[in-house]
Amino acid sequence: MNDVGKYILAAPHSIIDAHPQLIPTLERSGCVEAYFENRLSNKRLQDMWQSRDVEAIIIFGPLLTAAQLSGLPPRNFALILINPPFSLPEDFSREPMCTVIKQTGDSLDLRMWGQGERYAEILCQLVLGLYANLHIELDNVNFTEKEKEVLHMLLQGLRDDYIARALFISPKTVRNHISNMLRKVRVDSRTQLVLWALQKKKRS
Repeated sequence: MNDVGKYILAAPHSIIDAHPQLIPTLERSGCVEAYFENRLSNKRLQDMWQSRDVEAIIIFGPLLTAAQLSGLPPRNFALILINPPFSLPEDFSREPMCTVIKQTGDSLDLRMWGQGERYAEILCQLVLGLYANLHIELDNVNFTEKEKEVLHMLLQGLRDDYIARALFISPKTVRNHISNMLRKVRVDSRTQLVLWALQKKKRS
């Protein structure tokens, strides 16, 4: 992900009160343009849609309706909806990067359409921002200690080169560790590995 990318966040004030780490966590990889309102107008949505250099638009579901999404032009950024009170319109459910995060109490249901591999980082950052005390239980998984270290850093939304520097190993070794974990849990991509790990989430 490009470090100069922009995240647009639309949320009610109550979300930031409940999750004060959300914006600081997202700001680790890019600038955040935040809008706090109770309802997202069509004009605001269109302005967000046309904004330049956007990596992702993150909308807390109650701010808009499914009808507002219909008819919007194609885009090259991620669209992430948190707790939407509706199902995605059919045309959006076929998009390669539309994600729905359902968060109720301690439960987490993250659904991803398509591969979305390049957006694994922002998904991790979002989950970390929503769950400041995130802990992944890996005691019963056949991972080496180094693989666990790599996975925990991957879950922080960190890129391979940063993980390599932090662990004093090469980026190729990082990729090898990730490949080994993919094989052990029988998934095909690091995004699927992230989603698998998030299903093992526990609140510490």
